[in-house]
Amino acid sequence: MSQYQLKIPKPVRRQIEKLPGRYRQQVWRIIGALASDPRPADAKPLREREGVYRLALDQYRIVYSIEDDILLIEVINVGRKQGPEFMKK
Repeated sequence: MSQYQLKIPKPVRRQIEKLPGRYRQQVWRIIGALASDPRPADAKPLREREGVYRLALDQYRIVYSIEDDILLIEVINVGRKQGPEFMKK
């Protein structure tokens, strides 16, 4: 299986850096693992957005899109889930 490129925009990097230390380390590990396994068993596709998935880590969520044709994963949002609008960013 091919390695995917990871795209993590600056605002998302800032969101990750604001997380408590234990979660910050876990989020970076999870995101790094997506490059070789973009659809882990616990990833859930978002119904309203094709190609967009979410991973849960306690009360935190990682929302990302997968573009299989160009082997790219873009992290869209990371943080505490605060209602459905969190997934729409």
